[in-house]
Amino acid sequence: MISLTRKRASTAEVLQDKDSTQSTPIPPSAPHAAFPRVNLIPDEIAHEARIRRAQLMVAGSVLASLIVVAGLYALAAMSVGSAQQQLDQVSAQSVSLSTEVAKYADVPKVISDLASARNQQASAMGGEVRWSLLLNNLALSIPTGTAINSLKGTITGSPLATAEQAALGGPAPVTSVLGKTGVGSIQFEGEALDNGHVSNFLEAISRNTGLTDPFATLAAKDQSSPGGAAISQPSSVRFTATVTIDGKALSHRYDVKGS
Repeated sequence: MISLTRKRASTAEVLQDKDSTQSTPIPPSAPHAAFPRVNLIPDEIAHEARIRRAQLMVAGSVLASLIVVAGLYALAAMSVGSAQQQLDQVSAQSVSLSTEVAKYADVPKVISDLASARNQQASAMGGEVRWSLLLNNLALSIPTGTAINSLKGTITGSPLATAEQAALGGPAPVTSVLGKTGVGSIQFEGEALDNGHVSNFLEAISRNTGLTDPFATLAAKDQSSPGGAAISQPSSVRFTATVTIDGKALSHRYDVKGS
């Protein structure tokens, strides 16, 4: 507690103060005298008030933290819900696609069987020659003074045939007299006026597409022409010849596409 004491002023001082007061007027603008402020609250109460304010601040901070955590939890829950919804949609789509895949489970086998069938067809028919076209061109190229009594055409291989394939039962390779690879050959038996016409015949058929390296295996004079011969002369030349059929004569109708 603060105690205030004031001494009694002497009579002379009082009278002097009174005279000074009466003689010196106080200006209206002079500031009033300031009174001292006295804190009458006990220290214990002030300390408790400070503790209470600190507790309120801590409680406010905790409450604000709880609000922030609750907001973050709500956002996380919304994100989890959206992710779960997307997962459900993807799962449903996956099930639908699995069902569609099951419908076409046999497609790879069908494609494989089709490719195998095409390969077998190409292997069996890869050496096809358009004989109608080949023989028509050959007939148009026979020169005058030459006649063909008979011919025999055979297809015995393919351009890719090898000796190893032939040893395993595959098509045998065909080679012309000059070493060119072929797929077959044609043997001719014919009659010409002389050896010059035989040479003209060989040169003429060599110009046909798909025929290469023709050569005569026999050319001999014959006084009497055979009954089936197209030329009847007192003296003629009977000949036999062979020409190789190369890959240009193939039709390629059964080739596997993309190969």
